[in-house]
Amino acid sequence: MRSLTPKIIIFAIILFAIARCSDTQEIIIKKNNFSSPEYRSIFDNLQTNNTDSLIEILKTANPQLKTADIYAIASIGDSMYNTVIAPFLNNDNAQIRIASAFALGQMKSNFYESKLIAQYNNENDNFVKKQILISLGKTGSDKALNFVASLNIDNKNTQILQGQGIAFYFFSKRKIISEQMFAKTFEILNNENISQDAKLYFSYTLTLNNLQFNNNYFSIIENEIKTQDNIYLLTNLTLSLKNIHTTQSFKLLTEILQATTDYRIKIAAIKALEAFYYESGKKYIFKALTDQNPQIAIVASEYFVKKGTRNDANTYLSYIKKISSWKARSNMLMAALKYSPNKKNIANSIISGYNAAENIYEKASLLYALSDDPKQYAFVNDQTFSTNEKIISTTGMKCLMQMRINPHFNKIAATIKSNSNEDINAKFKIIVQEAMAKGDPAMIYYAAKLINSPDVKLIDVFTNTYFLTQAMNSIKLPKDFTAYNELCKAVNNFGGQNCKKNIAIDNLKLDWNFIAQIPAEQRVLVKTNKGNFEITLDVNSNPANVYIFLQLVNNGYYNNTFFANENPGKAIFTGGKRGDGWQNLNIPLIKEISNKNFIDGSVVMPTITQNYNSVNWFITTSPTIEYYGNNTIIGQVTKGLDIVHQLEIGDKIFEIRML
Repeated sequence: MRSLTPKIIIFAIILFAIARCSDTQEIIIKKNNFSSPEYRSIFDNLQTNNTDSLIEILKTANPQLKTADIYAIASIGDSMYNTVIAPFLNNDNAQIRIASAFALGQMKSNFYESKLIAQYNNENDNFVKKQILISLGKTGSDKALNFVASLNIDNKNTQILQGQGIAFYFFSKRKIISEQMFAKTFEILNNENISQDAKLYFSYTLTLNNLQFNNNYFSIIENEIKTQDNIYLLTNLTLSLKNIHTTQSFKLLTEILQATTDYRIKIAAIKALEAFYYESGKKYIFKALTDQNPQIAIVASEYFVKKGTRNDANTYLSYIKKISSWKARSNMLMAALKYSPNKKNIANSIISGYNAAENIYEKASLLYALSDDPKQYAFVNDQTFSTNEKIISTTGMKCLMQMRINPHFNKIAATIKSNSNEDINAKFKIIVQEAMAKGDPAMIYYAAKLINSPDVKLIDVFTNTYFLTQAMNSIKLPKDFTAYNELCKAVNNFGGQNCKKNIAIDNLKLDWNFIAQIPAEQRVLVKTNKGNFEITLDVNSNPANVYIFLQLVNNGYYNNTFFANENPGKAIFTGGKRGDGWQNLNIPLIKEISNKNFIDGSVVMPTITQNYNSVNWFITTSPTIEYYGNNTIIGQVTKGLDIVHQLEIGDKIFEIRML
């Protein structure tokens, strides 16, 4: 072989350099804003809830600083600050007007409804108009709905049309609806000159439960389903058919279920079929049970848990061997146990499966499958209190709660007392006390929820509340806010006193030297058992949340964690070392919100209370607006989104690292 000449060597080096450039041509290292002490002060004051200083910063002449400051005040979400935000609605800078309109929408007060309407009428910027409409939807009255529904927006103004559609969704969520709103929605859907992106936002309203719009609108939905190709729009329109209870609607749903290839549309069809007669729809759902996509099979199995019948209990058992998803199999066992008169044999099968299962999430799912048979409380109780696996103890306590609130519990308890003189009412009193004594927030939450159940009247069983006081001492804020709130209800229900945990929450200290070095589009690589994907983070909007996320990444906290929960077709949740979805790090992470849209692949730190976020996180798998304005988007999946769509409960994150 001849040796390489200098020219060939140089050429090879150039080719290598070009190849490296082509691999990284989309990666432009952009500096973030936090070399500026002014930007830092905004987020420092947000962390300490120093609203006086945040209001003082509003005097700045810098429009970027003012905009960031308004979003910080919006993150606090207190309507008492409406008066300092409202004057900026007519600021010369459009970004400031957008932020101001957004902030007024977060304050949960319609005091400035007329001002928002007046500003809309005087506004020239389409993006500002969009935000004003959304804020009216979040806070406005019937008067505001009439205004929004009466608008005739140009077909080409996609941004304003999106705002109108989102506004309708938030009005409807607050039970403020009108026939004019529905008429406008279907007028938009029926207009072939309006973009699918705009139509998508109108379709969200139609997916809400128990909306009774005119059956004559069916033909418009049918036409859109048959002519559009936007997956997200088709998903929403499919789900909307649950609100039109006609033979035509049912027939279209079954056609969609058999014809579509996208799992989200199939899930929507299954959920929509829940609104129809079981005997007509069950054969289509049985077929969906054997789908190779686990999310489809899971939603199909949940259908039978909700809608099943005694006559089909044996059929549910016969399908178990045909199902590839362990979660769906567990659900079908639950359905069989729920509806079969021969509960003992099915319960024994579930227990055998539990003992044999190696996957801890499958074990937990099988344990919960026993929840409809209170006679199995002793087995569940033993598993719940004899393990260090949080996923088992949390699921077990949830299962025990469901057993106790079972409408047939008293009858079952009376039968057991008559046959064996065993008082399982007294047993559940002990279970609640032991759960409180464990000091685990998840167990405390379900025990308190059981105490607070109005149908159970467990309060009458206890003679003192000392065990509740002891449980309160185990609570750590802010991470245990969910358990704390439920426990407070229990304390108040017993004694009528105000429940307050006098504990100071330390402010989060931000390391600005670290934050200042984070590129504006910092990427992280997530390695899972299904494959790898990349996230691009947004430090400029969310410095505290991105900072904590990266600190935990660098410390290896997220390595060897699992995806613990999912909302099929909507989101997949991960992040906790506990493995059960409950947070175990007590970090006072203030939420940082803005008017970002939640799209397919948004990476989110969820809110655990009005002001604080969890360090657990989730990824959306469809555009969604139910999270809008209430959770912190820290980034976006920019590579490997197909991998994200394959993830399910029990999948593992091997490693996350910065790129």
